[in-house]
Amino acid sequence: MTGDAGGGGGGGGTESLGGTEPGCTPWIYTPTNIGDVCALPAPGTLQGSVSGFTINTDSLGSLASNTLVVKQSNGLAIAIIHLSELELSDAWTVTGSAAIVLAVDGAASIDLGASIAVASGADNTTACAALAGKPGGASTADAAGGGGGAGGAGAGTGGKGGDGDDGGAGGKHGPGAPVTPAMASTLSPLVAGCAGGAGGADNAVVSTPGAGGGGGGAFQISSNVSVDVVGGVNAAGLGATGTADAHTGGGGGGGGGGILLEGPIVHVHSTGLVCADGGSGGSGGGNSTQGAVGVAGKCSGTAAAAGGHVNNNGGDGGDGGYGMGPNANGQAGSKSGGGGGGGGGGGGGVGWIVLHQVTGMATIDGGAVVTPMAMP
Repeated sequence: MTGDAGGGGGGGGTESLGGTEPGCTPWIYTPTNIGDVCALPAPGTLQGSVSGFTINTDSLGSLASNTLVVKQSNGLAIAIIHLSELELSDAWTVTGSAAIVLAVDGAASIDLGASIAVASGADNTTACAALAGKPGGASTADAAGGGGGAGGAGAGTGGKGGDGDDGGAGGKHGPGAPVTPAMASTLSPLVAGCAGGAGGADNAVVSTPGAGGGGGGAFQISSNVSVDVVGGVNAAGLGATGTADAHTGGGGGGGGGGILLEGPIVHVHSTGLVCADGGSGGSGGGNSTQGAVGVAGKCSGTAAAAGGHVNNNGGDGGDGGYGMGPNANGQAGSKSGGGGGGGGGGGGGVGWIVLHQVTGMATIDGGAVVTPMAMP
């Protein structure tokens, strides 16, 4: 079942559509991005005891009869899956062009050892128009280096790409891509992460610069009873991919995605992980050697995803964003160290986490990792 969204209706430019569920009992609050749950299809069941289970919003299979797909005001579609309860006890992946919203009438839990890898809704062209990292500039002279791509932004800025080296050609290097500005969001409408920019090419030969890392996905659980996170939810941005060829720039890291968990009780237990860190940038290619790829957000709460580094004259990739304050921003890629090397790609900024308890504040136990800092 599909529909287009207007404004209002449960928050942030998502309008509830579809037929009223017979005998439906309204929730005790109006869930964000959903509105009236009685306008959703009847609830189904979904138990996560199968390792490697994947929900793909482009191919929902038997879940389609319990799902309403709605296009939000920011251009990102959400697939609202109505469930009677949710207990996830193994590793899941959520993917597809639409972000996933689980509307759970009963309790929702992510058990110890269970995890959700969130890629759904990432890199949406419309929603990422202002947040995706820009590509590095190509060199305009033989043996000069291309610039690094910028990191994708989220709640933190994406790092600037580093400049390539002119190789003695009088400033004919590729300029690094500029900083990608951050955007505030309450996740209403739901927002996913955006990709880093590609590195700049080498003017002299056919070559392949580093590619930008993908953004983290968008994921929401709204429950009418409780949300307990004992395992993990990971929507971190990915590191720059593809090793930059000689004289080309490294790609930028992907920005972190968006995670919204809400209900009358929201509890992240001591073993719980909720992460939307940024991925790191790749290093630029050297005079005759390839660069190194970046890595996905580290999700430790205390350290960044380290930028790509090779002992050549290509610039290092920038670290990804994590945590809060200045650390939440992706770091700049470094300029080439000489010899016509390419610039490093910038790191991706952090995404958004909202832990919305209907009354009072969500509980985050000591030992839990929530990065970046959650908004209520």
